[in-house]
Amino acid sequence: MGRIWYNEVRVANTNTNQTSTSGAAAPAITGRGDAIYDSIMSQIEPELTTLELPLLVEKYKDETSEQAKARGERYAKAFEEYDRIFTKLQQGWDAQLAKYQHESLASTEKEMRQQEEAQISGLEQAISDT
Repeated sequence: MGRIWYNEVRVANTNTNQTSTSGAAAPAITGRGDAIYDSIMSQIEPELTTLELPLLVEKYKDETSEQAKARGERYAKAFEEYDRIFTKLQQGWDAQLAKYQHESLASTEKEMRQQEEAQISGLEQAISDT
């Protein structure tokens, strides 16, 4: 089994292309932790997905201690790879969240500036009319 790189991981796309009032894409908050875990782990070690875990005791009930040790080492490597991939995904999510926060703040500031300018313009017009 070769290494699985971050950009090869197929995680469900939760972007619904919705837009907020500011025009920025609104992130869809969907999915569950087990679905994310399974989408990553199924590409690394399918036996460690949530559907397969309950079956492992029965599947390996007759394995030798050497086989159990080898399987344990394989699983340890799988979890290391999972952690590496998940960390990269999380970094991407964090960057996207920071972007959404920045866009939201910038949009709010722009709206407030426009309202203030309209108020100042109204006051200036009222003063010049008197």
